[in-house]
Amino acid sequence: MISENINNKTKQTFVLAMLALVLLIQVPGCQPPPDPFIDLADAKNSTLQIDDQQRAMDLVLSTQSYEFREFEQKVTQGLNRWLGALSEQAKAGETPFSIDNAKLTQWLNDFNDLPAIARYNELSFVGSDAHYLREKYWLNSIAKRTIDSATPQNLELYRLILIANSTPEEGAKVESLSLNDLVQKVHPDLSAESVELLTKSLLLFDWVIRSIQLELPPESGTEENPAEPLIADQSEPARAGIRGLGYTKQVWQTLLYGKGDYVDRAKIFLGLCEQIDLPAAMVSSGENPWAVGVLIGQDFYLFDTNLGLGVPVPGQGRVATLRELREHPEWLEQLNLTVAETSRDDSKYWLTAADLDQLSALIYTSPESSSRRMKFLEERLVGDQKLRIAFNPTTINEQIASTTKLPTQLWDIEFKTHAFREAMQNSLAQAGTDTDMAAKLSWYYSNYQYIDLFGPYRNARNLFLLGKFKSEKNSRIPNAVESFYNLMYTDKTIEELSFNKPLLTRLGILQSADQAAAVFNERVRSVQQQMYLVREDMGLFLSQVHFDNGNIGTAGNWLRRIIDQKGSDRWKAGVQYLWARTHEIAGDLDAALTLYKSSDSPQFHGELLRARIIQRVLDAESTKPDSSAAN
Repeated sequence: MISENINNKTKQTFVLAMLALVLLIQVPGCQPPPDPFIDLADAKNSTLQIDDQQRAMDLVLSTQSYEFREFEQKVTQGLNRWLGALSEQAKAGETPFSIDNAKLTQWLNDFNDLPAIARYNELSFVGSDAHYLREKYWLNSIAKRTIDSATPQNLELYRLILIANSTPEEGAKVESLSLNDLVQKVHPDLSAESVELLTKSLLLFDWVIRSIQLELPPESGTEENPAEPLIADQSEPARAGIRGLGYTKQVWQTLLYGKGDYVDRAKIFLGLCEQIDLPAAMVSSGENPWAVGVLIGQDFYLFDTNLGLGVPVPGQGRVATLRELREHPEWLEQLNLTVAETSRDDSKYWLTAADLDQLSALIYTSPESSSRRMKFLEERLVGDQKLRIAFNPTTINEQIASTTKLPTQLWDIEFKTHAFREAMQNSLAQAGTDTDMAAKLSWYYSNYQYIDLFGPYRNARNLFLLGKFKSEKNSRIPNAVESFYNLMYTDKTIEELSFNKPLLTRLGILQSADQAAAVFNERVRSVQQQMYLVREDMGLFLSQVHFDNGNIGTAGNWLRRIIDQKGSDRWKAGVQYLWARTHEIAGDLDAALTLYKSSDSPQFHGELLRARIIQRVLDAESTKPDSSAAN
């Protein structure tokens, strides 16, 4: 079964066969053999070498989104040609990481059959590196614009915290406070430098929560996620293709799809912290990832991507530190929801005071980030292409271990992700002729296949993630806002697709001279089904763009329009949360409170805790003297 809307067996076979050709196939780059005359030719070839690297990185930075296989091939072939043309003397001048870590060594051995890991210590690029490089440019762009364009509206919750904890006279002064002043008021003991870092952390965390809709982790052994593996004879669930917490998607895929579980969210937040050189790690209780800790000064500030909040200090709402929780373990009990707030069984906060004794810090790393090839490339990127793509986990490990006194270790989550994606790719190729395998992958066909197949969708998301919200002068290339609008197809446009030659051309489905009419028509019908799904996603994405750009009223209007539209259930959690946020900023706290209290999303616990703060503000306002009566 490809989706609930596609039942025809011929259609299933055709689309699955197409899928096997285009989806996420890693193409290892081939390093050219050494040229004995390369030293003599270096001067003549220097321009060509630069061009190979330049073209490859220009493609990574391109505002266009290409079919996955083509993108992988062009980027890796260009980078490998560049490496192959370099002299051995130039290659010997590298300064590789020195990482002496038993866990990392073990993983490199255990996962050595996977392309990205097999090339760990080589100067040679593989297909998945193209996506990794684009991922880093996305994260860099998000971090820069989120911090540079932020306004106090982005931290509206902190303004509400101040109002709830202030006298009426003090509360009246809150409106004029800058972002840093807001954070300073809520955290009065922090230095100016620490305030600035905490403000950046809050802004990046907030972007993740607003932009990545929370999904529940897949539960193995259920009808939707059977324990039966995709690949037999594998003891490791990720290698076997059994979905699990945090390793089903690469970071770039979570950004592309706009949704993920709480560990997916955490990986993005950690990646954003890396881009601004902010030490951070995943804090785990035993085997269970809990919250992201951000090291600021001598404190470890805790951000819970499952709640969608910094771990709140009860009664205050500000972000708690690890030191404070150790001193006040009873605070965790106060994060339980009350009977008055919800009748759900899962109303208790997922960390208890007893769990504090089992905490450790997981240092985020990946096969690419500490590899020889990425370190070599990073040192040679210049100008607009300059970027942090290589990270030494040893440095962060030492900083966090010495400050927090937590046991630390490298986190294997990205190694598992590579293993899972490899198992899935092999299974997708098999599914074209194996209906049992196709059935096991039905979750993918229903939720993600249409995105991977639909180029204009990926292109619009690429523009959004790169922050291309305005078109250059005299440019005919649509910006992110225009691209999202263009994908809101009308029923008429979809129904008449086969007669719309310009649109067929843009979608790349024109009929070739030797293609049978039946096959072409089948392809058109398949794309029409994708178009219905595509347009259902655009309303929320447009709202996010407007929110990011400070057009809060426009964002709210869009959300009001789409919340009850057909197909909106897939994005209801994100729509309802963002709509509540627009009400907060507009000062309509009653409307925001109603939305948070009615939440049944995976993030419901955090939204009800947010509602507590808003209720305190409303209660405080209701006790203020009536100034009109006094006059």
